[in-house]
Amino acid sequence: MAQLNHNPIQFTSAFHINVKTKWIVVEHSDIGRRSILNRLYDDACDVGVVLYNSFTNRTTRWYLHEEKRDNEGDLQVSIFKPCPETLRKYPGNEGWELHILND
Repeated sequence: MAQLNHNPIQFTSAFHINVKTKWIVVEHSDIGRRSILNRLYDDACDVGVVLYNSFTNRTTRWYLHEEKRDNEGDLQVSIFKPCPETLRKYPGNEGWELHILND
């Protein structure tokens, strides 16, 4: 299974980190892209995001774990978890979630 290369989302001050809950939260409009989901592997349909943090000089990959919607079916938040290869390389990411709010 080969990883597909994607232009990563740049980690900026718009990302809010909560160390207690292990959440990284950002509003979709602050990412600066219309579409953020990409296939992560050449032989699978898993989708997710690639995140580059210039503060740590790390690129991490996150798979789409869950989407939460309101009663009308409108997307409220997409929740991502670190991919296994990210956890192997950066075990400190264990338990973290990336929440992208649909604003």
